[in-house]
Order: sequence, then C-alpha cells, then structure tokens
Amino acid sequence: MPIWLQALFGIVTPIIAAAGVAVAFQQWQIAHRNLKHALFDRRWAVYAAANDVLVSHMNGSDDEQEVRLAEFLRRKMDAQFLFGIALRQYLDSVQTAVNEYCAAVRIHRRIGPQTEHERPAAEAAVLSASAALRNLHEQLVEQFRPSLALDEI
Repeated sequence: MPIWLQALFGIVTPIIAAAGVAVAFQQWQIAHRNLKHALFDRRWAVYAAANDVLVSHMNGSDDEQEVRLAEFLRRKMDAQFLFGIALRQYLDSVQTAVNEYCAAVRIHRRIGPQTEHERPAAEAAVLSASAALRNLHEQLVEQFRPSLALDEI
C-alpha cells in the first residue's frame, strides 16, 4: 500500500470517529429533549385537571363537577411519579378543598323548611369552601411553574 494512502487512512479514521461522536451526542440531546417534552405533556395533563376541577367546582354544573373530579383523581395518581412532595401536598389540599366544598353544598341543599334556622351556617360553610377553592386556584400557576418550565432545554 502506498505511503500516501496510509497517511490518508490515518487522517480519515479519526475524522470518521469524531463525526460518529458528534452524531451520538446530537442523538443524546434529541432524546433528552424528547424526554423533557414527554414529561411536560404528562405534567400539563395534571395541571389541566387540577385547574378544571377547581374551576368546575366554583362555576360548573353538578355533572361537569363529577366528570372533572374523576379526571383529577386519575391524574393525581400520575402525579406520584411526576412531581415532588410539595406539589403532591398541594394536590392533596385541592382534593380536600373540593371534598369539603361538595360536603358543604350537600348539606346546604338538604336544608328543608323544618331546619331553616341552619341555613345561615350552611351558607357560610359553602362560602368558606368556595373561598378556599379560589385561593387554591390563585396558587395553581405558581405551584406548577417550576415543573412545567421548558427553558432549561
């Protein structure tokens, strides 16, 4: 084999190896971005379910509230694997507030003419539970912001 061909192989081999490393690095970056986007999609579903359950219990019909609560509970189970302890505690407080609101509304609706003297206390309980839902809804974006940020990509 001629000397010039050996020299050419000696130069080309490291270049091919460097190109392989560059392609592998780019594939790793793409896989990392895809993972971030997949996590974002799953986390966004939990965020949307939390938002929907809060809004529906503040403004929605009974049927919508049931549907949104069922979706929220399904998504809340996913949260165990997607979020840290602080956000999971926030989701627990959302569930507790929704349950308290539903209980207060149930009691308020059950009040009949013979228990009319209980109406002010029941209305106060509904208003208090509704205020708790609004408070949690105001915190929603800030609670989820760190988990949904894509600026690190």
